Amino acid sequence: MLIKVFGAAVQGIDATLITIEVNSSRGCMFYLVGLPDSAVKESHQRIISALQVNGYKMPTTNIVVNMAPADIRKEGSAYDLPLAIGLLGANETISSEKFSRYLLMGELSLDGSIQPIKGALPIAIKAREDGFEGLIIPQQNAREAAVVNQLKVYGVSNIREVIEFFNNERELEPTIVNTREEFYAHQSTFEFDFADVKGQENVKRALEVAAAGGHNLIMIGAPGSGKSMMAKRLPSILPPLSLGESLETTKIHSVAGKLNRNSSLITQRPFRDPHHTISQVILVYYLVDKIFFLPLRPYKLLISFLSMKCILLVRVSTEAQSYDEQEKELYDLAHFYGYKDKDISSIATKESAIKLDEEERFGLNRMKELLETGEYDCVFAWEISRIARRKKILFSILEYLTSKGIQLIIKEPRIRLLKDDKTIDEGAETIFTLYAQLAESEMRNKIARFARAKKEGFNKGKYMGGKITLGYKVSEDGYWEIDEEGSKLVRLIFDMYISGEYSLTGLGKELKSRGYFKNLSVTSIKVEMSHLLKNPIYRGIRTSNNIYPQIIDDDTWEQCCKKRKENRTRSKTKTPHLLTPLIRCICNASYSVNLMDGTYSCRVKHNAVEKGLTHSPDVNVNMIESLAWYVALQELHEDMVCKRSDAKKTYEEEIKVYNQKIAHSRELLESTMKRRSDLDENYFVHGRFTKEKYEELTQKQNDIIKTEQSNIRKFETAINSLQQQIQADITFDDMLDALGNSYEHLKNGTTPETMRKIIHRYITEINVEPVEGRRTVFWKKVIIHTPHDAEKQAEIKCLREQGLSDVAITITNVFYVDTYHKKAYWDKDMQNCVPMVYIQRLERKRGK
Repeated sequence: MLIKVFGAAVQGIDATLITIEVNSSRGCMFYLVGLPDSAVKESHQRIISALQVNGYKMPTTNIVVNMAPADIRKEGSAYDLPLAIGLLGANETISSEKFSRYLLMGELSLDGSIQPIKGALPIAIKAREDGFEGLIIPQQNAREAAVVNQLKVYGVSNIREVIEFFNNERELEPTIVNTREEFYAHQSTFEFDFADVKGQENVKRALEVAAAGGHNLIMIGAPGSGKSMMAKRLPSILPPLSLGESLETTKIHSVAGKLNRNSSLITQRPFRDPHHTISQVILVYYLVDKIFFLPLRPYKLLISFLSMKCILLVRVSTEAQSYDEQEKELYDLAHFYGYKDKDISSIATKESAIKLDEEERFGLNRMKELLETGEYDCVFAWEISRIARRKKILFSILEYLTSKGIQLIIKEPRIRLLKDDKTIDEGAETIFTLYAQLAESEMRNKIARFARAKKEGFNKGKYMGGKITLGYKVSEDGYWEIDEEGSKLVRLIFDMYISGEYSLTGLGKELKSRGYFKNLSVTSIKVEMSHLLKNPIYRGIRTSNNIYPQIIDDDTWEQCCKKRKENRTRSKTKTPHLLTPLIRCICNASYSVNLMDGTYSCRVKHNAVEKGLTHSPDVNVNMIESLAWYVALQELHEDMVCKRSDAKKTYEEEIKVYNQKIAHSRELLESTMKRRSDLDENYFVHGRFTKEKYEELTQKQNDIIKTEQSNIRKFETAINSLQQQIQADITFDDMLDALGNSYEHLKNGTTPETMRKIIHRYITEINVEPVEGRRTVFWKKVIIHTPHDAEKQAEIKCLREQGLSDVAITITNVFYVDTYHKKAYWDKDMQNCVPMVYIQRLERKRGK
């Protein structure tokens, strides 16, 4: 169904009729065409919410909305109301009988309330010219539009009122304003009356002539002589506006959105009284150059033509320079040129005017961002060097300012880039050129001097600047020497890496948790460790004409090189199978993993050449690995019990490390809280960040705070646990009993690679045999050999040699495995179940 609803678009200070055509057909898509801007496209979501809140459903059919004519861009959210009414009319929710007689405009809130719009008066005039019976607009704009006679203006506050009006369920009362009474009632109301002035006859005469003839007037005099007082009272003697002029002025304020809510007409002539020290550039800026904005935004010309702003570029590059001193001087200079405090934006930043690249010059980039808004017409700087010291960069900035018509005023020496007619000043251009050449020549000479001095220092073995390598420091006479604390850390890093317990990533995490390298991420620490472990200067080698004292001995260096070579050649893809090549077949071949069946099987079982041999049965991967992990943990437990005499010392060392980590976390937490406080001050007090940048930095600080608080709680819990173990003097056996034999906990906290290392350390060989009287498919006899078995055999052999021939060799790690029920038993009769945890590491890929 095709429906037409009528709205209007404001262009300049006039309105153009917009026909909104809505066609509903079968489908579920929504199309909005006719050159709408983003605000108009977003109206779809506002309309859906407004209709749902008021009990109406959004059409679920295929909707095509055309806003004609298509060559006029539709801007703003004032089209929400006609779009919503058109959609309901196309869906036959409301009657479309009255659509052709009324023009609708209004912005919808999510609850269906109608918000005020700009340009209600020119829209009302257009509605009367095109013969519409009435205009439906927001309640706040009703009095503004009602000054147009011969047109019924209905003010509405909710979309439900409009829907019921078109369905003949409600009568709307038109807003009536007597235009002439409204015009004459407020025409003679002034806050300051010219009749209050006593004396000053010559000035009063000049003011009267200027008011009668519509002339411009400038008053110059000492402070307190009455200039501002007289200027404030001049509007009371200006010729009154005619009704036509009043309507035109009201149209401008209406389009600008500057009309008071309860006002319907502007009855007093517009008037501005700038200070007499204002520059000619500012005075004529909008009257000449910005006149081209008239067709698009005329209110900028008549309402804001004197509200220009300036920028103070306060840049310091050393601690000896002061922000406050420069800023105060530049503020005074801006006040001298007539700018008020509210119109001054200060950019204060510490950065060099020599070394920074284009993207790193925050001060200049921020200045360009402000100038692009079009609200600024002048830039103040302390001296030319605060702009740039490179000739290319300096002239690019001057060219940018000249093309925008932006004045640049330098305090020392006093220079103005542009004349009053906005052409470049030849004298200023000469000074800028001469300064740029001298500055660039001085920089070249300075760079050459620095290079010669650096080379000479290197030849003498002195420190000539740059990053100081970890483990070294510079003596008072400028030579390298060993730093005691740093060298201890370097030796600790080499020892930890050589031990093989840490990879580079693990080494970075451990060092950071102990409080080292506080300002670096784990990834950055990993990179630093990679460079440190292969840096030859720690052997005392002379490099780059520098002689470094030796920190690492040659033996340690060779071990580190060997370890790095092993890590480079290690396979990147580590095998996930824990028991290869521990499982051996009775044919003396090793087992391999069959991924399709999820089993370990003999490597040569299916080989045609070996068909005559007898082979051990296949065994489930998950079951045999769970059993082997159980045995390895038992052996590990026994090994740890044997070493429990050193447990207390180990606990104390661990507590010391945890305390070091807690101290580091608290220090980092305190520094982060301070940075958070500084961030709030820079944003709320100094305004040095955008809202998006502030929120991003705040989120990062909050994440760091949460992480460190969590780390502190975790470390304190670990310390409490270790202290309890020391006080109670419990053994590892008691500890495992207290944990409830929690092999599941051990399994979840251990990686497959670690599990593989533990199993291969405590298990020497695994044999699989069939069980007599049981189905081989589900039952297997598993014999797991450990280093303790070999010790027992050697002991029994020794006893036999001594004549004790009745001693028998027993192997304790013999299990009967039921792969169907995923259980293992100590005996064939299934009486004693092994308390192992079933580990599901491999799924069968072949269908059941």
